[in-house]
Amino acid sequence: MTERYALLYCQSGDAPGYLREALERISAVVERCRLSDLYRVTDRRPSAYCMVVAVVSREASSRLRNVFTRIAKAVNSLSTQPESGDALAIELFEHTGGVPEAKRSAGTARAFGMALAQVGAARLPAVSGKRTATASNNVARVPDTALLRREPVLDYDAPGGAASGYDEVRPLTTFDRVAFGTVRRVIRLHEGRRVLDVGCGTGRFTRLLAATGADVTGIDRSSRMLQAAQRGRTAGRNVRLERRDANRSFPPGQFDAMTFFFSIHYLTLSARFWARVHRTLAPRGRLAILTFPHRHFIETQLSEFFPGIARIDLARFPSVPHLIGLLRTNGFQHIRCDEVRGSESADAQQWIQRVERKYLSTFHLLRDEEFARGLHAMKRALKHRPVVRRSIEAVVVSARNP
Repeated sequence: MTERYALLYCQSGDAPGYLREALERISAVVERCRLSDLYRVTDRRPSAYCMVVAVVSREASSRLRNVFTRIAKAVNSLSTQPESGDALAIELFEHTGGVPEAKRSAGTARAFGMALAQVGAARLPAVSGKRTATASNNVARVPDTALLRREPVLDYDAPGGAASGYDEVRPLTTFDRVAFGTVRRVIRLHEGRRVLDVGCGTGRFTRLLAATGADVTGIDRSSRMLQAAQRGRTAGRNVRLERRDANRSFPPGQFDAMTFFFSIHYLTLSARFWARVHRTLAPRGRLAILTFPHRHFIETQLSEFFPGIARIDLARFPSVPHLIGLLRTNGFQHIRCDEVRGSESADAQQWIQRVERKYLSTFHLLRDEEFARGLHAMKRALKHRPVVRRSIEAVVVSARNP
C-alpha cells in the first residue's frame, strides 16, 4: 500500500477546530495515518491553519480523493453560516520532492512544506531571496498538536488547587458582561424564567442571571467553588445552589433555559448526557454554551509565553464544529453560533500577579518547569511595559429543544 498525503487548509471560523474534526473522520477511513502539527499562517486575516496527514489506504487515489471530498463537505456543513462558503479544504496527492502548487499565499506554501517535512514526505519548497524570510516570518508551528492527549480533570476541591482564591483572581470583567449579554439574548432571558446554570463555579454568571429576575438554580461538583458562591451572596430569593455532578444528573423538574459558562469542557458529552439535557429542558427551551474556539488557545497573547496552552486546551475543549455536530446529531434545533470578541487594557504587573496565582485552570495542568519558564519570560518581556493590550475571543453556541 502506498503512503499518500492529504493537505488540510482552513481559514474561516474556528479553523483549528475544523481541521481536528476532519482528522477524526480521516482516521476512521484509512488503515494508518501520521499527522503533522498545526501550522499557523499569519499573512492572512484571520490567520489560516494548515496541516498534513500521511495516510496508508487500500483505496485507489481517485476513490480516496472522493472520500476526502465528502469528508470536507460534511465538516463544512457544521458551519451555522453557510453563506460564508466552505471553510475547510482537503487535497490528496502522491509523494513528490516538493510541495504542490501554492494555492493561496507564499506563507501557505511554506506552511505546507514545513508540515510535509515534519512527516518526512518532502523537502521545503524552493523559495529564494527575501521572499524566504518573509514567508518564514509568516508561518508558526504550533508544537505538540499532532497527537493531543487529554489531561486529567482538575479537582477543584484539592487543597491549594484551582479553587484557591478563584473568586479573587477571576472577577467579572467587561468582556464577561458582554459575553453574558449575548447569552441573555439567545436564551431570551426575562423575569420569571427558570434557568439551570451548569458548572456555576463561584457564581459569577449566576448572579447576573438572577439580576434579571430569573429563577436560577446553580449546580457545581466542587464544594469549595460553591462555598465561594455563597460568600459572594449568590444565594438569594431567586437563586438556589446545589452540589451536583452534571455528568451524572440534573436537578428534578424542567427549566426554560440551561447555561454553560466556560464549563462544557468538564462534561462527558455522550448521547446519554444529551438525552438528560432534553428531559431537563422544557419543550422549546433553550441552551447556551459560552466557550472558546480552538483558534483562541493558539492566538491568545499568553501562548507567546506558555505555548503548552494550545497542547492542553485543544484536547480539553470541544471545538465549535464538534459542538454543532453533537447538537444536530442529538436532535436540537435552531442551532446558532455567535462570536464574542473584545479587547482590554490591563496593568502589566497586575496581569503577571494573576498569572503567578494561576488564574486560568490551564496553568494548573502545565508542567512545573514549563510554567516557571513561561512566567520568567513573561516578566522579562513586560518589565518595562506599564500597560498591555489583550484581545479575547469566545463564542456562544446555542440551540432550542424541540
